[in-house]
Amino acid sequence: MIDTPLLPLKLVGLWLLLTTVASFIAALAYPAYRRQLQASAPGSRSLLRLVYGLMPVVASSLVVLFMTNPFLAGLLVPEHCHGSECGAHAPVLGGGTLASVGFATFGALGGFLVLGALGWLIRGALTRLKTLERLTRLTARAGDHRVVESDGLIACCVGLLRPQVLVSRGLLAALPEAQVEAVLAHEQAHAQRRDNLRGFLVHAATLAWPRGRRELLRADLAADAEQACDVQAAAVIGDANVVIDAMRRLTSLGSEAALRRGVAFGEGDTAERMDCLLNEPSTANDRGLAIFSLGLFWLLLVGVLTALSHGFLEWLTAVGL
Repeated sequence: MIDTPLLPLKLVGLWLLLTTVASFIAALAYPAYRRQLQASAPGSRSLLRLVYGLMPVVASSLVVLFMTNPFLAGLLVPEHCHGSECGAHAPVLGGGTLASVGFATFGALGGFLVLGALGWLIRGALTRLKTLERLTRLTARAGDHRVVESDGLIACCVGLLRPQVLVSRGLLAALPEAQVEAVLAHEQAHAQRRDNLRGFLVHAATLAWPRGRRELLRADLAADAEQACDVQAAAVIGDANVVIDAMRRLTSLGSEAALRRGVAFGEGDTAERMDCLLNEPSTANDRGLAIFSLGLFWLLLVGVLTALSHGFLEWLTAVGL
């Protein structure tokens, strides 16, 4: 590979193209993988869905790395010849032709748009975090959670890197002690699992997905998180019925969304959450199959993207890159 000042921009352009292609492939395949996950436990589903959502970005990044290393590229690209020279090689990305400059320009503009989109997401997250920091400074700390001075029914986990559990005075007064403990155990499970951070990462990593499939993945991830935290809360309390009673009580009273800056106890399909608690799946075989399928998909995706990108770049070279 010939090193040129435009090389980093060309690699960015290649990464953008591969990420877009990988995102559409993953989005098209998601309904089939989604059906395969249904029988697994919610904690396993949540983790596997997170990995699936991050897959296109990570896979395209690996392929760009392969494309810059002749040995790595040779592991996935069949040996072929260019004139009298045969063997594995990194594609030629050097040169200063119009096609070369055009591809670099595409990389520059695309990279700028991606950075702008990520900056917009991060700015929104930081704005919410600043609001929450001011709020939590005004709330009373009670053990591993903070109490909000509000008569509303509020229970949520907020924050990305250092999540905190917030619960309102109104909720503490409205529920029996056992149900309050169940709600707190549920929100603390969100904090331990970093569910807000998981959701943010998937939100950022699926920007190139078609909107419908992207929203479906995010909704599924959120539902998995609620069910996984319900199961963990039931294990802490020792009685799934207490968690169910807390859900029913808050549903009947109408929990509020005024302070929802992340996951909250009142979110999700209550009927599905109750059914999951009463009939928690125990399907190690299904989980193993889902993991195997995901790993195989990863390998196939990396292999296909490597072969396609190598051919694409050689075609560009042939037309004057």
